[in-house]
Amino acid sequence: MRLTVALPFAFSLLAPFVRAGGPETGSLLVFPEFDNRTGQRTYLTLTNVDASRSVRVHLYLVNASNCLASNRTVTLTPRDTYTAVTSSLAASRQRGYVYAFAESTTTGRAIDFDWLAGSSLRVDGTEATDYTIQPFVYRGLTGDGNNTDLDNDFKPDLDGAEYERSPNRICVPRFFGQASSAGTNTFVSDLVLFQPLAASGVTTTVGYLVFNDNEQVFSAQSTFTCWSRRRLLSISGVFADSFLKSTPHAATEVVGQPLLESGWFEVDGIVATGPGSQSQGNPPILGVMIDLRPNSGADLPFLVR
Repeated sequence: MRLTVALPFAFSLLAPFVRAGGPETGSLLVFPEFDNRTGQRTYLTLTNVDASRSVRVHLYLVNASNCLASNRTVTLTPRDTYTAVTSSLAASRQRGYVYAFAESTTTGRAIDFDWLAGSSLRVDGTEATDYTIQPFVYRGLTGDGNNTDLDNDFKPDLDGAEYERSPNRICVPRFFGQASSAGTNTFVSDLVLFQPLAASGVTTTVGYLVFNDNEQVFSAQSTFTCWSRRRLLSISGVFADSFLKSTPHAATEVVGQPLLESGWFEVDGIVATGPGSQSQGNPPILGVMIDLRPNSGADLPFLVR
């Protein structure tokens, strides 16, 4: 008698991994925020998870006010991790974002090396909060170990050829109704937005679609140059708890705490304008919402490609 045995586990090894909020390792990492101002501290971590190869990592700390960057390199041996306080890397850069990418230890050229992981820890002495933000992760697209600088301009391009393409729309799946002043059980949140790897002097206009907890939608618009961090309430009053209560909201939500209002929103890149008035439609954007009160925390948004 011939015995036929099903092997579901064997077949599962061939299936793609599920993405459940955990980033994959990659060749280029973008950290949404660093802050070197008085009373602030940022710990930045880079890790090489490859078991056999060393890699050089090139870091750029991009200043929020003008997009000018300070850079330095660090070499990671196999399974090596590196953590630094960002003020020790570029004290002249007060705040902004960081990107880091893999380079060959022999040629110094950018390479496809999807073995980088990282994290950042922000300690805010002014707000008496702390939170961890994972980086946005871009995988190389030229093949393991190959040069990624296809146009030989000596800078990475998030264009879908050298590295994965950046989205021009992000989604934050939950915010709580914002209060105008901090108090017991009141919510205060900030939104960081930036155009990744943009040139100095580029101003980006973004649009918001903000939904309450009953699918009612409201719109807003804002602009930023290089990098910005703003209170949700300073962007638009539609984020306010008092405004959400005045809309046709779901009276029983938040379930278990129905007096608390909630919603979600997406941000869409509309146009980016350079210092010479040249413009780009649908520019890429990245960002992160940071909760400050009554508890601190931060989660990367969903990327709508």
